[in-house]
Amino acid sequence: MHWPEVSEKKKQEIQHIKELMELKNKRRSAPPVKRANIPLATNSGYGSDNIRPNWNKFHNPMLPKPKLKKVPVVVDYLREIRVKNEENHHKSKNTTALDWDAIKDQNIDDKTKIELLKARTKLIEENAERKELINRVNGNLVEDDVDINDMLIDAIEMKLSILDQIE
Repeated sequence: MHWPEVSEKKKQEIQHIKELMELKNKRRSAPPVKRANIPLATNSGYGSDNIRPNWNKFHNPMLPKPKLKKVPVVVDYLREIRVKNEENHHKSKNTTALDWDAIKDQNIDDKTKIELLKARTKLIEENAERKELINRVNGNLVEDDVDINDMLIDAIEMKLSILDQIE
């Protein structure tokens, strides 16, 4: 068989194409620093491989603005409730020891007086029971025990006055 002859010009062209292919393979296989005999393209429009853009200098207008944190307002609700309860406690001491003698002296018929005294007695006993429960939870205080006992004594005296009126 007869092989065709290749011209010298074509041999050089084929040789040049092979060299270019070898260069492409070298670029893919090794990082740019380790590549040997490969000219870096500086005018390619992408810059050199060693220079990285500084992204901090760019501003994105679509980013949401950071929200300001609200300063927490500390409110001591327990202290406010305690102050209210203390005020109510001082007021309730005066109102629980009802002036049942004044009710007796009013110009009201006996039946309505008895009903008023029963209602007041019931209120005093309920308040005494409530305070007794609170006293158990908070710990037994002597002052509270004295108040509870005074309230119960007032209720008993009112009941006795009711019995006196009935007779």
